[in-house]
Amino acid sequence: MSLLGKTVQGMAWTLAGSVGSRIVALAGTLILTHFIAPGVDGEVGIAVVLMQTLAQLSNFAFGNYLLARKDSNRELNFHATLYHFVLGLLAAGALMLLRHPVARFYDAPRVAHYVPGFALTLILERIGYVPERLLIHEMRFRSVALTRSVSEVAFSVAAVACAAGGMGGDSIVAGNIFRSTIRAIVFVMIVDRAEWLTPCRLSTEHRRALFSFGLPLWLANVTHFASRTWDNLLYAALFGPGPSALYAKAYNLADVPATQIGESVGDVLVPSFTRMEGADRGAGLIRWTALLGLIVFPLAVGLGAVAPPLVRALFNDQWQGVAPLLMILSVLSVVRPISWTVGSYLQAQGRTRTIMVLEVSKTILLFASMVLLGRLGPTWACVGVGLAFTANTIGCLWAVHHQDGVSAHAFLSAMWRPLVACVPMVVVIAGLHYAFRALGIQRAVVEVVVGIVLGALAYVPSAFLIATDTARDAVRLAKDAVRERGARRGPQGAGAG
Repeated sequence: MSLLGKTVQGMAWTLAGSVGSRIVALAGTLILTHFIAPGVDGEVGIAVVLMQTLAQLSNFAFGNYLLARKDSNRELNFHATLYHFVLGLLAAGALMLLRHPVARFYDAPRVAHYVPGFALTLILERIGYVPERLLIHEMRFRSVALTRSVSEVAFSVAAVACAAGGMGGDSIVAGNIFRSTIRAIVFVMIVDRAEWLTPCRLSTEHRRALFSFGLPLWLANVTHFASRTWDNLLYAALFGPGPSALYAKAYNLADVPATQIGESVGDVLVPSFTRMEGADRGAGLIRWTALLGLIVFPLAVGLGAVAPPLVRALFNDQWQGVAPLLMILSVLSVVRPISWTVGSYLQAQGRTRTIMVLEVSKTILLFASMVLLGRLGPTWACVGVGLAFTANTIGCLWAVHHQDGVSAHAFLSAMWRPLVACVPMVVVIAGLHYAFRALGIQRAVVEVVVGIVLGALAYVPSAFLIATDTARDAVRLAKDAVRERGARRGPQGAGAG
């Protein structure tokens, strides 16, 4: 199969698995809100962020180095496995030591109770990390997508079952352990252990290669992680665990298009960009950004448009404060996927220092804007989050234009057309909301469903009219992928007969 065909098929599998599993995970999270109060959820959230912080601080992006290489090296894979796991053990130990001081700082004693289970989760995640990266390197995206999907379903089932049994916040801990266990077992089983677990003499050359590539990317990833999760800790410090739980739910909902589509596509694009020649990478960056915008922009804008009835339909009265925050934070899903495609491009170019500078700048701006605007209230703190991510996207575009001469005009044209195509959708959804209120109809579920259907019917023709070239390119790629897959299966079927 051609590189383009592998990339498109990889995106299809990754997106299908990611979106499908995310829907299940969201359903499970929403069900959990009927068993767990915002205050309890906020305390669990603090423990989760603490675990994720230690995990990120001990992750030197060895897997990214394996992805960026065209060939596979067993000795290098073993070095990455060993260093990554040992660093994970150290992180788990630090997590246990910090649990009580953090609990006292937030005046939330139950945080310390949840930490041991999350320490186990951290270790389990380390076991399956390198095998998963090797599968992505080999472009075996179906195996990765299916495993991720099954593990997310397992999390939801386990967490909801435990919550229904009265376990409270411990149900979320149990779900995380169950999910990580499944991932570790499957990835270890389906990847040849000789490729990553064959012992060898430790090499200074391999260690230097891993850390010289990973250190700048480590700082970039830490600051990127900080911009995605430490805002929860800052929000909790500013407004308390209860409001921080509302913020976290709004952020997670708003983040679905960006994370489940943009981030997943980024995983696929790194090995694809690596296999392209230098001149083709810039054109590929613009093309994939436009295609990604065609998918993500209507999801993000539409999510913000239907936020009020959506929150009424999904949450009970304790969680209705999510709606105004979700409307503001949906802007994240408009701008963040662009930074993901640029990040994949820069990784393929080996320019991890540029990624580092962009991420550090974004994190500083994020926290500063949250603190400054947060003085005006919780809603304004969310405005600060949106402004910081928008500024980061502008910085990403400037970086590739300044360093590689990628046309800023072509980039902006690739983005604004799918975005403008969302305007008719917003008008239709707003008109529907006004009509429901004028008629006194209080059925939130009906309003959401009708809004989604009418919004989609408004967006599709608008996309073909305004973003014509990108829409046609998307259809053409889909047809080519189906045709190529059918041609590859045809001779196999004939031979089997």
